Order: sequence, then structure tokens, then C-alpha cells
Amino acid sequence: MPLQVPSRPRACMAGLLFAVLVLVLGHRASAQSVHRFVASISSAQNIPPSAGSNAVAAGVFVVDTAANTMTYRIVVAGLTSGETIAAIHASPPGLEDPNAVQLIDLGPVKIGTWNYPQSREADILAGNIYIDIHSDDFPGGEIRGQVQTHAAELDALQTVPPSASAASGWGTFMIDTSANTLRYYVVTTGIAGETSAHIRGPATHGEVGPVLYTLPSGSIKSGVWNYSQFRERDLLRGLAYINITTAAFPDGAIRGQITNSLVAFDGLQEVPAVASAGVGIGFVSLREESDLLSFDIRRSELNAAETRADIHGFSPPGANSPVVAGLPVGVRKLGTWAYSPVNETNILAGFAYFNIRSAAHANGEIRGQFQFPPAPCRADVNGDEAVSSQDFFDFLTALFANEADINGDGNTNSQDFFDFLGVFFVPC
Repeated sequence: MPLQVPSRPRACMAGLLFAVLVLVLGHRASAQSVHRFVASISSAQNIPPSAGSNAVAAGVFVVDTAANTMTYRIVVAGLTSGETIAAIHASPPGLEDPNAVQLIDLGPVKIGTWNYPQSREADILAGNIYIDIHSDDFPGGEIRGQVQTHAAELDALQTVPPSASAASGWGTFMIDTSANTLRYYVVTTGIAGETSAHIRGPATHGEVGPVLYTLPSGSIKSGVWNYSQFRERDLLRGLAYINITTAAFPDGAIRGQITNSLVAFDGLQEVPAVASAGVGIGFVSLREESDLLSFDIRRSELNAAETRADIHGFSPPGANSPVVAGLPVGVRKLGTWAYSPVNETNILAGFAYFNIRSAAHANGEIRGQFQFPPAPCRADVNGDEAVSSQDFFDFLTALFANEADINGDGNTNSQDFFDFLGVFFVPC
């Protein structure tokens, strides 16, 4: 496909402004006007799915309801033919809107701001908008992605141990931290003889967690999970996952991490910027209690062979920093990083990034800064954004009701009480 790389000064300035917005969001837990959304964009989400397309795409969005703006960064690679239209549509998952509500720029890296009308705000905040990218081969749309708070891609490599299933799936999710609800829409393809489907956790990639919620059976699973306040921090750190089992794969045929920490890689984030058709998508989770960060990275279309991949820290977007951990080389990188506890503050502040180098770009061809949303303290049992004696009494009430699984081991017992005491007296 013909490549369209935005002019460097304009694109770099727009990208830097977007990065600043994302970092500001990370430090404004109480700023109700600012919201972070993500989209994993794929051919499987089209209606019907686009057979033969293996395009890789993702988007990160910052919505400011006070300014009526949606600032976005979208990366795209691997379309089967020339890109013709890229647009925002308004519809819930599983439905289509034939009329675009906003056109966006063509090209592998799309950085911009949509000044949306007030009439569209309810759709945005409800997760009822999606990105649709059209090509010559697929004039009705080649890839699509719902813009919601969390996303997941399901496959056999993420199960523990990896299965030999050829099935796949995707999910899009909307969390409401005021109502303690997670609305989900999960679609699977190629599952034969499904025996169970669950949301499990807390767990990073490569870990196994207890069952938190039972999903309905079938290739399309939709509904609402009314989660306990004890689980909210885990959901915001990407520590829940979908696991689907079959008779042939009783431990899991396919699995996918549910995360808000979606990372979009591109050459414009390099310092200095690189004109590259390459892009990447990273699904990231963070378990602070274990000082463990996990990742599932997929990349595509580098200018030359990949030579190295690393995690760098610690600096904001627009600045370089040294390597702090190595990553495996290859189109798929699935693993964990056991970081030093002293670096956790910088990680949560958004001062670490992934960097992938190639033979054409020795210092880095594509880069992606990772960011985590604000999360409540473990001891904030009632979710009022303050830790007080009321949380202690609310915890005791939950403990005696057998609903106080604060450590996520699937049981409520005396260990949860001692774990709660361990976080109750720690400033958060």
C-alpha cells in the first residue's frame, strides 16, 4: 500500500501535545472531565469480518468533556491495499453506523483532535463509537475497533501453558468506577466444544488467577459484571483476563488480558523522529505487589530486520533514557519484567517506554510510551477516594459476609484481614 507519513514538524508537535495530555491524565485521578479510552482495531471486528486481512492497528484516546475534544493517536499497518477512508462512527459493539460522524487523516500514524459536538458526548462516554478504516480491497471497511476503556485480544499463545488451539477472539469493555460495573462484549471464532468461559484474576500475562466472573456461553458474550470494589484496582492495572476452555483444552483454549494500558508504537515517537511504516501494539499489565510488569507486543512492517528490543526508563515522551530491560526479538513479544521497586513511581508516572530497533535505525525505529490510569488504594474499600475508619468497618462487614478477598487468591479468610491491615496504615 502507498505510505503516507505526516510531515515531521507538524506530526511531532501534535504527538508531543497528545503525550502531554496522556501524562496529565495520569496525574488527575479526580478530574472527572478527562477520560482515557483505547481501541484494538482488527478485521475480526468488521461486520462481517474481513477475510484475508491481517492488518495491525490500535488507538489511544483522551476525551476532555469540558473542552468537547477527543485527542487521538492511531497506528495502522498491513492493510491489504491502499487506505481510502478512515472515520469515526457512532454505534455500540456488534452494530453498524453507515454514516461517519468524523473523518480522520489517512496514513500509518494518525494524530489529531476531534472537536465533537455536545450531542455526541453521550455516545463517546458510553463507548458507542468506533474507528473504521477502509481500503481498495474492502471499500466497506477492512478493520474496525470500538473505542472503550479496555480491550483484549484472545489467542492460544496467552494460555498457561500455551495451547494448540486455532481459535481466536476479541473483547471490548467499559468500566464504570462509580457503579462498580464492567460492561463486556466478547466475540470468539473457531471454538469447538466450549466448556467454560470466565474472567479470572488478578494475574499478569503468564500467571493463572482464580475465577472472578462466569461469562455466558456462545461465540458472542455480552453483559455486565457488577464487580466488588476490591477488584477495581486490579481491573485498572490490567490484571484480569478472559479464559475460555474446551474439552480438548481444559486449562484454556484461548485467553486474553483485559487492559486499559494499550500502547501504540510508531516512528514519530522516536527522538529524533523516524519516518517508518512500522507500527506496534502493546497490551500491558502491572502487579505492584509483586513489582511485575507484563506485556504482549505485536509489531509489523519495520523498514528493515529487527535487531533489538528494550524497555527504557525513565523519561517523558520527547526525551530519551537508557535501557532498563531487554525484550525478545520477533514480531510477537510475550513476557514479564521484574522491575526494581524504587522505579515504580516513574513507571506509574508514564516515564518508561518500549523501543524496537532495526538494521535501518540502530537507535530505534518505533517506540511506545506506556501509561496506567489512576487506581484506588487497596484500603479504599468504599471507593470514596479516601482511606478512613469507615473503610475499616466496611472491610469487616465484607469479611464477615465472605466477600473480602483483598489478596485475590479466590478465598476470604484471616489472611485477607492481615493483608488489609498491611495496606490500611500505608499512605496511598
